[in-house]
Amino acid sequence: MIHDPLINAFIGEVRRVQAEDAEAALLRPKRDLFGLGETAGNYQGLQRALDILDDVLSDQLEKEIKS
Repeated sequence: MIHDPLINAFIGEVRRVQAEDAEAALLRPKRDLFGLGETAGNYQGLQRALDILDDVLSDQLEKEIKS
């Protein structure tokens, strides 16, 4: 469990934006393929940022446990 308020706030905000984007894409779908790809790419980029942060935090926790 992450206890750093800044990291928790970042994760919460990214997830909020992802949810807003996903909801907007379903309520107001883009008619052109470029717009659809852009929306999907933005969502995937935010998910990738969360994955990278998770990897970094896991590595840090592993190092702390070994110390």
